[in-house]
Amino acid sequence: MPDAQRVSSRLLPDMGVGAAAGVLSGTLGVGGGLVLVPYLVLVRGVPQKVAQATALVLVCMAALAGVVPYALSGEVAPIPAACILAGGIVGALVGAAVVQRAPSRSLQFAFGILLILISLRLVWSIWASDRKSNTSELQSRVDISYAVFCLKKK
Repeated sequence: MPDAQRVSSRLLPDMGVGAAAGVLSGTLGVGGGLVLVPYLVLVRGVPQKVAQATALVLVCMAALAGVVPYALSGEVAPIPAACILAGGIVGALVGAAVVQRAPSRSLQFAFGILLILISLRLVWSIWASDRKSNTSELQSRVDISYAVFCLKKK
């Protein structure tokens, strides 16, 4: 398949995943990286480090677009946001330096463990509060499935 056709055949799925990540991020406040990294690694075959870096760029741009309506309606707590942002910038710089030295398989394994822990926390939250949320259950199942896949590859 010529390069132009291959690129055009991937545009619609990529845009769909981007839209799904944006909707999840905007409605549930979850990081789009939870959707984007597994998609890039498992579907697009992108190496883990590249997927993480790519997801950061995409999430940053989507977050900027998503925060505007919240900020305009006064639904952002500015002091905690500024403090968390300052810490987040320092943490991101340290994390990026660590990633440069870490093997991709270790990163994929760590990401899988993180998804398992997030999933367990979501499931526990639902069970403990006796509330059922289809979105939370579905996200937990997706996270657990990807985490198991990552662990199997190791």
